[in-house]
Parts: sequence; structure tokens; C-alpha cells
Amino acid sequence: MDPLLIISPVHKKIQEMPAMYQKILATVNFYNIAEYVKTLNNLFTEAILPHFDFEERQLFPILIGELADSRALIMILLQEHRQFREKLAQVNDLYAELEANPKAQQKEKEEVAKLCGEITQGLSDHALKEDDKLFPLFKDSSFFE
Repeated sequence: MDPLLIISPVHKKIQEMPAMYQKILATVNFYNIAEYVKTLNNLFTEAILPHFDFEERQLFPILIGELADSRALIMILLQEHRQFREKLAQVNDLYAELEANPKAQQKEKEEVAKLCGEITQGLSDHALKEDDKLFPLFKDSSFFE
């Protein structure tokens, strides 16, 4: 099966996430932020990290090997993948601190929620960048014929 067909639905879900999170954030009780962190971790475990792994192991090497002018774009995308992983780790570290401190202030709770929102918005922007700049390179090639 064409890998682009596999990836396309994942990108659509990612692009819808910021709107979903904004709706959820509007009704969230910041004293019960566990659901946010759990949802984000599940999303990364089930969809985002396997998606990144597929791109990094399957798609990016093909492009680098076949289209030298794709290297700069791929380096940017790899850097963004790394930053998402780091931000998720930061969310989890901050959340662990909240869990360990039952008297945590509203400010710390809002910081975790803000980071969750930044991650989802960033994923949407990242997916659009890949859709607009990366995948046309595959569509216009004979790699998958």
C-alpha cells in the first residue's frame, strides 16, 4: 500500500487536534488536569510516535537518498520531531511534580495545560508543513510505483 495513503488520515486527525483541545480547555477544571496529560500521552503512544518513526525510518531516508534538495526540509522536520518528544517529556515532568505536590498553585496547573495546547498546535503546524512541502516530493516521484 502507498505509505502516503497510510499517513494522510493521521495528518487529518493531527490538524483537527488544536480545535478539539481548545474546546476541552474551555471546560477544563484545572484542578483535574490528569485527563489532559493522559490523552496527550495516549495520542503520542498510539499515533504520533509511530508516525514519526515511520517517517524517520522509511520516508526520510528515501528522500535524502534520492532528492538531495530535500535534506534541509528533512533536517527541520527531524528537529521538530525531537522538540515534540522533549515537550511531551516536559509536560510529564511538570505533571509528576503536580502529582507530588497536592498544594500546587493554579499557575503550575495552567503551565501544564498551556504546554499541552502548544504541542497540539505545533503538531497541526508540523502536519501542514509535511503535507505542503514534503509529500508533494513523493507524489511527484516514482518511488512508490
